[in-house]
Amino acid sequence: MNKSSHPGWIALVVVNALLWFMFAADPSAEADPRQPPTVPVNPAAQRAEMVRELTEIKQLLKEQNQLLQSGRVKVVVAE
Repeated sequence: MNKSSHPGWIALVVVNALLWFMFAADPSAEADPRQPPTVPVNPAAQRAEMVRELTEIKQLLKEQNQLLQSGRVKVVVAE
């Protein structure tokens, strides 16, 4: 290796070491230091929301089936 390439490698190693130490020592360098506020779990409200969403899905499926059975909509399957 020639002498002119040594300063570049040394600088690269020094910069990498400094950056590594800086981020390793900084506790704010975590992915997301903010913790979301904990919300108490309300099982009754969760069940009610699930029932409401499932009822909506059921209604949408009924409408979709009516459209498909009416013959007004053609479904083409392509690969």
